Amino acid sequence: MEETLTHPRFISFHRNQVNPVPHPKSTLTFAYGDEKYEKMQHQLQGKDNVLRTKVLVEINEDFHQADKVNDALKAQVLGELVKCFKESDDVIRELASRAVLKVATTEHGRETLIHEKIVPEIKTLFDDAEVKIRSNAYVSLINLAEFRFGIDSVIDSGIIPTLVDKLVIEKEESILILILSLMKVLAEGEKAPMILLSTPSLARLNTHLVSKNASIRELAALNIGSISFNVSGKEKTIEAKSIEPLTKMLFDMVSEVRTAASRALASLAQLKAGKVQIYDLEMLDRIIELLFDDSEQTRLNTVQMISAVGEYPPAREKFKECLDKLKDMVTREKYHSPLVSRFAQTAIDVITWKP
Repeated sequence: MEETLTHPRFISFHRNQVNPVPHPKSTLTFAYGDEKYEKMQHQLQGKDNVLRTKVLVEINEDFHQADKVNDALKAQVLGELVKCFKESDDVIRELASRAVLKVATTEHGRETLIHEKIVPEIKTLFDDAEVKIRSNAYVSLINLAEFRFGIDSVIDSGIIPTLVDKLVIEKEESILILILSLMKVLAEGEKAPMILLSTPSLARLNTHLVSKNASIRELAALNIGSISFNVSGKEKTIEAKSIEPLTKMLFDMVSEVRTAASRALASLAQLKAGKVQIYDLEMLDRIIELLFDDSEQTRLNTVQMISAVGEYPPAREKFKECLDKLKDMVTREKYHSPLVSRFAQTAIDVITWKP
């Protein structure tokens, strides 16, 4: 009878049974069910590279979901992924490094990478012949270092001296951008500035200030600005002769590069030696021109630079030429750019100061 019923009536028939036959407990599982990642772990330990590659592809697909990353970490899959870093098969190494990158995008994943001390293992991939694998390694550490609890772990792993060396060794521009990006993130850590100053970082960053790649120029200037945050950093940066190439970048056609250069110069101008160098390089006219820049951040950096350099008497006289513009900025930018307005007033106070 059941075979002749339409589908809706078939459902109704079963619902209306007085003593329905209970359905057996489902034994169906999706890809091994709860034991999925345990089985994958064992498969990764095998010698069948075709199977291992398929497993790594599936892991990468799964790791788009944070809950699956957590399930895999419970099953100790991370250890097997790290072991794959030493494989001779390029595809296996790349898939494993990509999976670890995805682990670094989740909070629990980052905590696990630190707790299991995986950072030194990721660092070994900096020397990999494959560009994509090196990229995965750097992006993993950038993701990790962007959080306060991760930045110290990365610094403590001895990464900074290696990055400084890579500024010379690495020839692939896309990777060099990642190296500079990671350095920039690490430079915000409390321990980083002193470590950077103990390396030839400034001299090597100076060479990248004239790169044909705008992103490299920008990041090199941003790193110099971060290194020169404290007095010791300012002194070392001035000694490294970074001011002259930075002032040339004020003429750069790329807005972001001008912003990065003006930021670093505003920091270096806090010291008398910095003020004098900027004045001696005859850059005051260009600094005044930057008050008209389209970038709000560049204008902010510029008024701060004028406030600092303007403390040097000869520069103070020159900057009197832009008093009208500064006064206009105080009122015009008061509401939509309050910081620019505030520091423009500070610049006016410095320029008009009388002993």
